[in-house]
Parts: sequence; C-alpha cells; structure tokens
Amino acid sequence: MYKYFRMNYSSYFSKNFDKLEQKELSLVKGLQRSSTANDVDIIITSSDTMPATIPRSAKLIIHPNSGYDKFDLNWLKDRDIPVIVGSPIRQVAVSEYYLSCIFHHFSPLPVKKEWDERREWKRKLLKDQKVLIYGYGHIGQYLEKALINLTKEITISDPFKKPKNEIQDLENFDIIISAFGLNESTRDFFSSDFFSNCKSDVLFLHASRGCQINIDSLKSYLAKNNNATAYVDVFPEEPYDLASIDLPNLHCSCHIAGVYEKIEENLIEFEKEVLVDYISKTLEDFKLKYKEQNLNERKDHSFLI
Repeated sequence: MYKYFRMNYSSYFSKNFDKLEQKELSLVKGLQRSSTANDVDIIITSSDTMPATIPRSAKLIIHPNSGYDKFDLNWLKDRDIPVIVGSPIRQVAVSEYYLSCIFHHFSPLPVKKEWDERREWKRKLLKDQKVLIYGYGHIGQYLEKALINLTKEITISDPFKKPKNEIQDLENFDIIISAFGLNESTRDFFSSDFFSNCKSDVLFLHASRGCQINIDSLKSYLAKNNNATAYVDVFPEEPYDLASIDLPNLHCSCHIAGVYEKIEENLIEFEKEVLVDYISKTLEDFKLKYKEQNLNERKDHSFLI
C-alpha cells in the first residue's frame, strides 16, 4: 500500500477542492491518504510548496502545475526521484488563449446594427503572417500544429527541444509568441534590446512566465510604435497595477490564460493517472511515459530547464 500526502493547496482552488480530490484519489487501488507527511511514499505539491519541506521518504512527487520555479537543480540532483509536472493540464487552455489573441487582433468581427453598403473590412489575413514561437514544449508544439495551415511560415526557437534556430532578424516576424519555461537563459529575455529589433507593427503575445519580460521596456516600445500590439497575461510581480497602463495597444489579463471551467476536475484526473501508472507500472516504464514531464530528466544542463 502506497501512502500519499498533499502538502498544500493553491489559493485559487475552490473551497471544496480538497474534499473532491480526496474522494477521487480514494478510488485509486493500492493508495492510502496520510494525515501527515511523515514516512509517505508520494507527495502532491502546489506552486507554493517549498521543496525543502518535502520529506526524504518520498519516492515520487506530483506537481500538478506548469510553473516549477521553486525547484532547483541541486535539490533534484540530491533527491533523484521523479518529479512530474502538470504541463498537459493547461496546455490546451493556454494555447487557445494565444489563438484567441491572434484572431481578436487580425479578425475582430465587424458587428453592425445597420446594413453597411460599403461592405468594408480592413484586415490582414493570417495566411500572409510569419510566426515566431519561442519554446517547443507542450504549448509550442500545440500551437505549431494549430497555426501551420493558417499562417505563411512558422519558426521555432528552442535550444533544448530541437536544433536551435538562430534568430538573426526579428523584423522578419509578424507574430511573436512566448511559450517557453523560466530558466537562466529566459529570465529577462524580453527586454528593450529585444523589442528594439522587432518590426513596428508586430503582434507580441506573452503568457508564459512573468520574470521573462520587462514590462517597462514593452510599454516604451508600444508607446513609440502605435501599430504594434501586445497581449500580456503574466507579470514579473503579481498582482500588477493594471490601472497604471494607459496604452490602447497593450491588452492585459490577470494570469488567467490557463484557467477554464473544468480545470480542477482535469487536475485531479491528471493526479489519478500518474498515481495509477506509478502503482501499476515498473519504474522504468513509468519514467519512460513521463520523461517529458519529469524534472529529473532535465539535469543535463548547468541550470534547470
């Protein structure tokens, strides 16, 4: 019998989430919930969990979140146990956020209350747009498939997932999407140097990690380039003072790109699937299935990717 313990809950969960989670996980054969973290086999974490508080008895960590900023390379090397992150839980939601931004920008529906004899619709077609996607994880791969038949050209830049594309000239791209994780190579990536090389009417989309962007640099760029547009969902410091933004070409939301109606149910289903696989599969087969989501498979670099 495996024992698990849930370390803590994110503040945005509903009041009954803990009860729903306990009820569903009680259906997993060979699994027992513990009231303390002492001597448990499996730990379930949240984005607020401090790795140092995870007991050494744990042989598996389920982190049903996309962000894993609190885990570090030294801790992972020391523990050397599977740490499974929940990237698939929000993959489609964040991808659809990006797609919504693109369609909202290029093709906002011209709703009329009276017939317009001119029948005008001044818009650019997606088929003429060149797209640059930073990151080729769950979201980057989904977006590539969704946009490949809609746009003119898609370029991927991710040195950790596929051969690195050296981006020589950002002015070649009409749409730039941030879809990579936070690490030492992506922190403060979108700064004044980056934006100064973008074309004057670029569409910039950012819903990955807040610490990757310098908001002041983006605001300065947009103020000077009225035809450029940005949609931003995450910020270096949250909550961010959205009232301080007075730019018609900067559209902000409140870290909600990954939110949707059934997220709590899907989160629990993800936990259940990982637990069932861990209990029923050999450790070798379990690691093989979750290789892309296992943080301990990302230790072959000088920093955690």
